[in-house]
Amino acid sequence: MKKIIQDYLESQLAFDSALRDKYDVKKMDKCIEYITSQAREELGGKNGAIPDEKVFHWAREYFLDVADKQEAKAIVNKMKDAKKKLKKVDFSQLEFDWD
Repeated sequence: MKKIIQDYLESQLAFDSALRDKYDVKKMDKCIEYITSQAREELGGKNGAIPDEKVFHWAREYFLDVADKQEAKAIVNKMKDAKKKLKKVDFSQLEFDWD
């Protein structure tokens, strides 16, 4: 599935400038995760098939809209984690040698 979707996306790069600006082959695994979650939601937990056109739409949507949001969320979460760690540091125990 990944190879088929990747081939499709790469075939679109020649005439889809918006996709060309955002596409990154390194993000294909995350794209597949997004498509899988969209398919599960669409099928409501039941077995079934999703039309190719819809899958390709989700792939394009991932690169144009979702990837940037996921990256921004990851950065915010890293900042929150760093802030929590910083709060745990007891600065009163620091000693300075001013000599």
